Amino acid sequence: MKALQRDPFKEFARTHLGRVLTGRVTKIVPFGGNMEATLSRLRSLAEGVGTLRR
Repeated sequence: MKALQRDPFKEFARTHLGRVLTGRVTKIVPFGGNMEATLSRLRSLAEGVGTLRR
């Protein structure tokens, strides 16, 4: 069943790459962070997917 579903990270990259998102940062690590954002089918971004900017 899971193999039949779309990959949410590929879907995110296709539709949201380059966009500025607003959300709550839940964890900061040397190479990026973890952020909660309300997106269709994607509740949080994985660590290292993007970089944090002030």
